[in-house]
Amino acid sequence: MQVPNENAELRNYAFDSAEYRGREVYIREGCHVCHTMFVRPVLADSALGPISQPADYYYEAPAMLGSKRTGADLMWVGNRWNADWHREHLKKSTKDLTRKHNAEVRLFE
Repeated sequence: MQVPNENAELRNYAFDSAEYRGREVYIREGCHVCHTMFVRPVLADSALGPISQPADYYYEAPAMLGSKRTGADLMWVGNRWNADWHREHLKKSTKDLTRKHNAEVRLFE
């Protein structure tokens, strides 16, 4: 039987947290189509964070691993850049995605 590990505990977000709301947006907007949320045991992923383990996803239902990496891996992205960088990046991404998909992307509701 699988048990949660330290990474799962770190990512077990409270329902009223910004992280939890961000995960809901990730699911709602279909971000998993282009992004992954797992660090592979390969050299290309060595700077992304600890290699993902099955127990990392203990509290996630569904586990949104993604299937291809058209966009960046987002597993530990919050640790790689500061809040200002993320805010500006998401604003730009929202405009780019809206234009590319001819649809409204609602990241800032």
